[in-house]
Amino acid sequence: MLLKNILPLIFIFYAHYSAAQKTIFSNGFENKQFDSSQLQTITGNWRVEGVDDLRIAPAEKGYRYVLCSGGKDYVGKQMIRLVIDLPDSLKAKKIKLSFSYYILADASGIKIEAEFYQKEIKDRRSAPLWVNFLHRAKGRWKYYKQTLNIPAKANSAYITFFGLESSGVKDRIVCFDNIVISALE
Repeated sequence: MLLKNILPLIFIFYAHYSAAQKTIFSNGFENKQFDSSQLQTITGNWRVEGVDDLRIAPAEKGYRYVLCSGGKDYVGKQMIRLVIDLPDSLKAKKIKLSFSYYILADASGIKIEAEFYQKEIKDRRSAPLWVNFLHRAKGRWKYYKQTLNIPAKANSAYITFFGLESSGVKDRIVCFDNIVISALE
């Protein structure tokens, strides 16, 4: 009897929550590539690889292709930036960032940064830089999510993913998958 009364409430809550989110960006890399107009390589060797080639478990939702940094031919800093436009029609006050990541090396220093800008004012931040280091999870997929406040007048966001910085050690790879940015109203 209690279950019969609770199920409709759960459905209403879920429908309301789903309607309050609008996906701005989503990529599970199953098309075996990434759009370089939105995901811009800053430094390093970024590419899409199959989990079978990497000899790792499939990513979240069984995805078979992932965005990877590093590799045998690159030593140094690894950075890729996701550029997001926040249109004026978007009435959101927050965005939710979520993704899965997998580390193929026993190392630390993997982080993510977010910056909000006004496109009309070149190179001027609307908010302080937000930085978060990712927990080590060598050898397994780890899910990450974070809600960020959109500052007043900001209409663009840069989300920068940092791979492992190598100093003479090759084959240090971090993989990202199912990157989703949603507007929360």
